[in-house]
Amino acid sequence: MKKENIIDNKIIDILKLFFSICVVAIHTGIFDDRNSLTQYFIFQSIFRLAVPFFFVCSGYFIGLKLFNKKEKLEGKIIIKKQLSRLKYPLIFWMIIGLPIQIYFLRDNSLVYIALKLTQKVLFYPWNAFWYVLALIVALFIILQFYKKNKLELCFKISCFLYCFALICNNYYFVIENTFIQSFVDKYMYIFISARNGLFVGLFFVTAGILLAKKSLSHIFDKKKNILMLIAFYSLFLLEIFFIRNKSYLDDSSLFLLILPVVIEIIICSSFINLKIDTKKIRNYSTGLYFVHATIRDIIKILFETFYGIEINSSITLFLLTLVISFILVTVLFKINNDKINKIIK
Repeated sequence: MKKENIIDNKIIDILKLFFSICVVAIHTGIFDDRNSLTQYFIFQSIFRLAVPFFFVCSGYFIGLKLFNKKEKLEGKIIIKKQLSRLKYPLIFWMIIGLPIQIYFLRDNSLVYIALKLTQKVLFYPWNAFWYVLALIVALFIILQFYKKNKLELCFKISCFLYCFALICNNYYFVIENTFIQSFVDKYMYIFISARNGLFVGLFFVTAGILLAKKSLSHIFDKKKNILMLIAFYSLFLLEIFFIRNKSYLDDSSLFLLILPVVIEIIICSSFINLKIDTKKIRNYSTGLYFVHATIRDIIKILFETFYGIEINSSITLFLLTLVISFILVTVLFKINNDKINKIIK
């Protein structure tokens, strides 16, 4: 594999858009009213790859800048620039979502609303922005290890931290009815989720950075990596089947084998060469991710306000959210304002 192919990977841009659509499907509950085994496997084995893929790709492209000798900026400046860029969409869309969250909590006391909003802002932001906050936290931690040239140590530590996230998610059954269960239950009650920058983001982002480091000095074997992708994905399917009826917490989205699957997807996608400009596709994937949850909530509120009903069909909500989000992002791109671009790109 040519080294430049893994640096300029157009297939990754296309996959980003695909996985952004998967995120929309998850957040509109596309399979909530369907419970077949096939739908369960599609949801867990395809849709659930989305967020780990975004984390690893973020680390991967930051890593390319960190370890590329042609990069003129210092590593710590590269990471700080990324941290600065992420704060704009996080703050803006959190503010936009605040009145919507208050609306959904309107039947509770003011004290409860204030406590719940504070809890979410600090630990698990609404509208999928836990991912952005997790990325910020992960990069801040990584920066400290990078300064001391200890990224490998950072990844080893993150592996142990991810194990805690697993028992707060799909692998809750492992510690159920043990002394650890009480601790995990209390943690989840206070912090809402273990899907954050410390326990999840750090693991995937550091892996992406180390993958970039390897890709700049290593030529991957096409046949070997395709076989590895098939092998890891097959084992991943077995894992999904094994834990299907086990006790879990949170959203049932974290798996042992999801990282090697995502890494092999990124490596194998670099074997495909496209001669098209995928910059717009990349921008649409980011824009769609940022705006879709707010659009979804507005659709729900409008239906409830004007029709007095909730949208029971998840397919309907998915299609409405997807189409309107694409239209909004297109309009915002057409305006091409620097301040707007900061919150959608």
